[in-house]
Amino acid sequence: MKKKIYFFFLLIICFLAKTNKSFAQAEFYYDLNISPIGVLICNVENNGRKIPCASYPPSAKFWPMVKSVCKDVFVGGKVGWDFPYSPFSVYASLKFSIREFYLSPDIEMMASYKWTELTDYYNVLFKILPGFGVRIEPKDMLRRVENCPVLQVGADFDCFTLYDTDGYFRKKKGQIAKGINTIYGLGWHFKRNFIIMCDFELPHHDVFDTNFSPDDGFTQPYANLKSRIYQISATITKKF
Repeated sequence: MKKKIYFFFLLIICFLAKTNKSFAQAEFYYDLNISPIGVLICNVENNGRKIPCASYPPSAKFWPMVKSVCKDVFVGGKVGWDFPYSPFSVYASLKFSIREFYLSPDIEMMASYKWTELTDYYNVLFKILPGFGVRIEPKDMLRRVENCPVLQVGADFDCFTLYDTDGYFRKKKGQIAKGINTIYGLGWHFKRNFIIMCDFELPHHDVFDTNFSPDDGFTQPYANLKSRIYQISATITKKF
């Protein structure tokens, strides 16, 4: 999967270099991003057995579910290059993310490690994610009517994560897996260089590291655990 993603972005850059006569005249830009609203779609299974997981306690009523839209937020920025005669621009990004979710206890793990508490476990991830991507927008249309649609495709990397929990194995290191995510965004470029987008984040790795061991390799509690968390977010961008 990583090779396919790298090849895609390399293909776009080669296309720009070959077809754009003003490649050397590319205009530098930077922008600031904030996502105050994020909704998580959780898929957690152990040996094919579904484990309830959500950005609110799975046993919660309607109001906590409404408040959960602010449980996944991030701030960040991009630096990139616009090409005068092309709808493509390329960028590098860096963002800081806070992701909160609840995970119900698993019967098999409770039996293996003699846990007795049945409450939903609170988890929070503090993440730093570098990345890169391609933004597509019809600039000619933007010059005529001062707004236009925007399509964005990018990737970022879970390279550094701090994990806090009141559940499984507390704060033992090595529980969270590293990997790549792809992000697909669709939005609108408004006047004064404001962009509002709806983004979908597709992870290509589990949340919990399947090789993690709390007892120096004697057991691996996440070995059969499939844990993917997908994100839909609203992002506000100011381009400079």
